[in-house]
Amino acid sequence: GELTCKVSGGWFDLCAAHGVVEGDRAKFSVAHYSASNVMYVCIYPRIGVEAYLNRSVVEC
Repeated sequence: GELTCKVSGGWFDLCAAHGVVEGDRAKFSVAHYSASNVMYVCIYPRIGVEAYLNRSVVEC
């Protein structure tokens, strides 16, 4: 699934709190140009064959 949140603090805090790892994709946006001090990020977890197989084994 996707994770969308308001960014505050440092990047390490964001990655550690939400389990963001290398290979995940991120999309950044601002709600309005006048509020450019607030940035939102949407994290798209990397879905690969290995992740799919691991989930299948756990669910079975």
